[in-house]
Amino acid sequence: MKKVLAIILSLCMILTSASFVYAADDIKIIIKDEAKTFDQMPVIIDGRTLVPMRGIFEALGATIAWDDATKTVTAKKSGETIILKIGDNNATVSGETKTLDVAPQIINGRTMVPVRFVSNALGSRVGWDDATKTVFILDTYPLTQELKTNSPNIYKMFDI
Repeated sequence: MKKVLAIILSLCMILTSASFVYAADDIKIIIKDEAKTFDQMPVIIDGRTLVPMRGIFEALGATIAWDDATKTVTAKKSGETIILKIGDNNATVSGETKTLDVAPQIINGRTMVPVRFVSNALGSRVGWDDATKTVFILDTYPLTQELKTNSPNIYKMFDI
């Protein structure tokens, strides 16, 4: 009986101390009306959706550089410079320090970053459709008819 109780207590301690990670094969990403797939798809960690940085930044027209020695990634677009370091909740956007809810991390060899932060830092708008588990990243308006038809909640997501 003591062994069973010890095992149950150990499992409870392990489960409550771990961050919540939701492997999200079913999360979709739509950037500028185009569905995107990546070799490492998005994950949800502590309620935040993390996406592969290179894929997202390049799709939004940013250049990206990786410094393996410092585990730092730098992205540039339209005069904005974004610097993120693996495991650090602080990011730099054009010289100004910003705090992230979830630190960038490496998952399956890919740098994963909070989608809302990086997209907003590049001047894009981000929406989430919980019903379809879809992240929408837009940097132009008006919305296309296809997007309006396939995601009728789009207006609520972007307050438009």
